[in-house]
Amino acid sequence: MSQFSFTTAQVETFAPTGTKIDQGTVFFYKRDASWLYLVTNWHVVTGRSPFEPKKSRTGAVPVRLHMLLHKNIGPDTFSVSQKFDFSLSINDEEGESPYWIEHPELKYRIDIAVIRLPNDGKLEKQATFRFLAEDKDIETKYTIEPMADAFVIGYPWGFSSGDGVIPLYKRGSVASDPRLNYGGLPRFLIDCRTAAGMSGAPVLASRHGIWVPNGKFDDSTVIGTVTNFAGVYSGRLEAKHADAAANDAISELGIVWKQSALDRIIEAGVPGTKISEL
Repeated sequence: MSQFSFTTAQVETFAPTGTKIDQGTVFFYKRDASWLYLVTNWHVVTGRSPFEPKKSRTGAVPVRLHMLLHKNIGPDTFSVSQKFDFSLSINDEEGESPYWIEHPELKYRIDIAVIRLPNDGKLEKQATFRFLAEDKDIETKYTIEPMADAFVIGYPWGFSSGDGVIPLYKRGSVASDPRLNYGGLPRFLIDCRTAAGMSGAPVLASRHGIWVPNGKFDDSTVIGTVTNFAGVYSGRLEAKHADAAANDAISELGIVWKQSALDRIIEAGVPGTKISEL
């Protein structure tokens, strides 16, 4: 089984009343001496669009996040039937105590929220998961280009591979050149028919054939498939026109926030924006 399948979890957010607000995808990205990093979208943890932050889809503040992981039953193994329920508080009822960090300069304009969990070993003793940045199948030297395959790993419409934890892989292609910032922000576009429930999912890009990283055939040449982490998926591009029926529900162009934006949050993130500051 692909080790990428153990980097994600389906996430649900709840109002103070216990009512479910939203669902999406989270993934474990990195860890350091102090923290484990859980990544999703800002709009998942707030119920608000970063482009219209004053508007709430439900009027409720998400205060709790819940996800399902495989229970840790030993190294290099897992049980489909044994699960571990994990939940944590992510805000207070007024939205004034967000428990995540954002981009230090652009804040919620970058639709990424990073939740830091103490690196004390407790969660790893209880649950089985992997950190995406530590996966042995990632080739960090592979530069992602247009026409590469793109895989969004998440939970479309809340579906999984069958056990509620192992994700589905939606395949598309890199549509815009990742060397450029689409719309002046650190993001690029993919052509992929994604779905609700995949917000916050990791995106992998790969190419198949002959990869020559040094420009000539040598020991580094790969014949086969190389894969690199591309960024964080955050929904489809809105395509609204006054004289057409096109809208975000039918657009197949998806937004991916670059790995560089995520790394900037990990390195220098600031406390999440309070509702009173929106």
